[in-house]
Amino acid sequence: MRFDFKHTGNRELPLILGQLEILPKHWWNELDASQADSAQRLDQLASLTVQADGKLLIKALDGTQTLPVDSIRRNYEQLAAGNPELPAAEQLKALDESSLELSFPRQPAQAVLDSLAQLKLLPAKRNFAETSLEAPLGSGPYHISKIAPGSSIRFERNPDWWARDLPVARGLYNFARIDMDYYRDSSVALEAFKAGQFDVNLEYSAKDWTTGYDSPALRAGKFVQQAIPNHNPVGMQGYVFNTRRPIFQDRRVREAIALLFDFEWASKQLFHNAYKRTHSYFENSEMAARGLPDSEELKLLEPLRGKVPPEVFTTEFKPPVSDASGIIREQSRRAYQLLTEAGYRIEDDKMIDAQGKQLAFEFLNYQANLERVILPFKRNLAELGIDLQIRRVDTSQFINRLRSRDFDMTSAIWPQSSSPGNEQLDFWHSSSADNPGSSNLIGLRDPAIDQLVEGLIRADSRQALINHARALDRVLLWGHYVVPNYYVDTWRVAYWKRFGRPAVTPLYDYGLMTWWEERPVGAAEPSPTAPAEEVR
Repeated sequence: MRFDFKHTGNRELPLILGQLEILPKHWWNELDASQADSAQRLDQLASLTVQADGKLLIKALDGTQTLPVDSIRRNYEQLAAGNPELPAAEQLKALDESSLELSFPRQPAQAVLDSLAQLKLLPAKRNFAETSLEAPLGSGPYHISKIAPGSSIRFERNPDWWARDLPVARGLYNFARIDMDYYRDSSVALEAFKAGQFDVNLEYSAKDWTTGYDSPALRAGKFVQQAIPNHNPVGMQGYVFNTRRPIFQDRRVREAIALLFDFEWASKQLFHNAYKRTHSYFENSEMAARGLPDSEELKLLEPLRGKVPPEVFTTEFKPPVSDASGIIREQSRRAYQLLTEAGYRIEDDKMIDAQGKQLAFEFLNYQANLERVILPFKRNLAELGIDLQIRRVDTSQFINRLRSRDFDMTSAIWPQSSSPGNEQLDFWHSSSADNPGSSNLIGLRDPAIDQLVEGLIRADSRQALINHARALDRVLLWGHYVVPNYYVDTWRVAYWKRFGRPAVTPLYDYGLMTWWEERPVGAAEPSPTAPAEEVR
C-alpha cells in the first residue's frame, strides 16, 4: 500500500512514530490499555498506578525487552520538562519492578489521561538531540525499513510484534508494507494519484475535490472519492485581531470589520459550497455553545455579569448571513453604525477617527492561495472607507513577526481536542499574553476569561468541563476577537478500488489502519521484497 504526504500534512504522519508504542493506546473513539494491565484511581485522579502484567514485556525490533514501567518513568523525565501541555508528575515512584505510581495532585483526571495517551515509549539509548536519518529502535507493529530523504519512507510490518494478539490490536495493521511518498506540490501529487502511482489520497482542497479528480480512471470506477464523517472538534479558524494595536481595542470596531467578511459569497464562488461557517471556538463538538446559556452555564457566568459582553446572557452568537450575491448592504449599514458609535466618520470616502486618521490596517500573510479569499474582504472594507493592505512575506518572516507580535491581523487556527485542558492557558490566559511563543495572538488579558479558563482546567467531571467550555466559548465569541472562517466536517478520501473497509468507521479518524487489501481468490500474498510499484 502507498499513500502520499503533501506539504499540507497528512493524517497518517503518526505512523512514523507508530513503530513506538504508547502507554494507553489513544485510539479513535476512546482510550484503551495497551501496555498498562491496570490503572487505578481514575475518578478524581490524584495519582495513577500503572501495573504491567509480567507477560507484557515490550519487545523491541532487535529482540531486547523492557518493562513498561522503565519506559514510562524515563519518558516522563525526558519529556515533561519541555512540554507545557504534558502534566508534570510531582512524583514518579516505582512500587515494584512492574508497577509505577505517578502523582498529579494539582491536575484534573481527564487532562492526565489524555496526556498519558500521547506518551511514546522511546528507546533508552537514543539521543534525540542529535540529527540523524537512522530510524529509532521501535517496538510497534511497523518498522522503518527504507528512507529516501525528501522522497519516501517505507514501513514493513513486524511479524513478531509482541502485541499482535492483544485484543486492542484485533483487525488492525493489515498491510505487510506501506510506502509514504512525499510531494512538495499538491497538484503534482493529485496527478500522480490519478495515474495510479499511489493508492490513497487525503484531499484538503475543496476545489480539487470538486473538479480535480475527473479522469478516465474515475469514470471507469477504478478509484472512488468518499467523504467520511469526521467528528473531531475543529476549533476556531479565523482572521485574528491583534488587540495590542490601539485601533482594535474597541469591540465595536472589531465587530464592524467582522461584519464585512462575506462567507456565503466566498463559499459559492471560491469553495464550491464545500465548507460550513464556523460558529464556535469549539466547533464540531459538544463543547460548542448553542442557544442561550443553560442553568449550569449561568452559575459560571452570573458572577461575571458586567465584566463580559451583555449579549452573552441574552443572544445566541451567529455570524452574519448574506444572500451570496456579493452585495452586503445590511451588514455594511450595521458596520457603519458601530463605527459611528466608536467615534469614526466618513470624510472624502475615508473612514476617519476624531483626529482625522483613516481606519487602516495590514493583513500579514504567507499563503498565496489565501489571497483570493482576502481580496473580496478587502473590497468590502474599502467600500466603507477602510484601508486593508495585504502584506505577503515568506514563512520565516511570518513566524518571526508572529512571535514579536508585529502584525495587525492574520489568519490563525486554534485547534481543540475532545477534552480541552492546559492548552487553553496558552490560547486565552493573561499569563501567555507576553510570551512570544504562545498562541495568545489576540493579546487577551481579561480576568473574566482567565477565571473561565482556570475553571475549565480544574473541572472534575465531563459535564463540568463541557459547561466551562461553553461559557468560555460565549465570552470569546461576543468579544469579537476573530473573524470566524469556515471548516469541513468530513475526511475527503480518494482511493483505488483494491481495499476492503469495515462497515463502521471510527468517529475520529477515517480508519486507514483498519483497511485491508482485497485480492482475487487464490492470489498469493505479495512478497515483502517486491518492488514498491507492485505493493502500493
